[in-house]
Amino acid sequence: IQILLIYLGLPQLGLVPGAISAGIIALSLNYGAYLSEIFRAGILGVAPGQRQAAMALGLGPAQIFWHVTLPQAMRTIVPPATNQFISMLKDSSLISVMGVWEVMFLAQSYGRSSYR
Repeated sequence: IQILLIYLGLPQLGLVPGAISAGIIALSLNYGAYLSEIFRAGILGVAPGQRQAAMALGLGPAQIFWHVTLPQAMRTIVPPATNQFISMLKDSSLISVMGVWEVMFLAQSYGRSSYR
């Protein structure tokens, strides 16, 4: 539905994207929201004691994030992110529906003009 809303709704606002562009925008918005939530949950899932221990060792905030928090978070981020990638790959076939709509519209308009 989001793909069709973007493909058929944006021309009503004056923007006319192509079928592929509308599909990429729709999938990016949809899966971007899910992936950002996965990353947020993975980073917040690291125990606060890990950051406190790194601060006790004298590491700065950037070093704590890159050397302590992120490696531990990646353990929980990678499986659901891979799952989302596979889902996006499967959902990319839905973009072909937009091309079918255009072909059917052209066939109907040709049929109306020639009465066949």
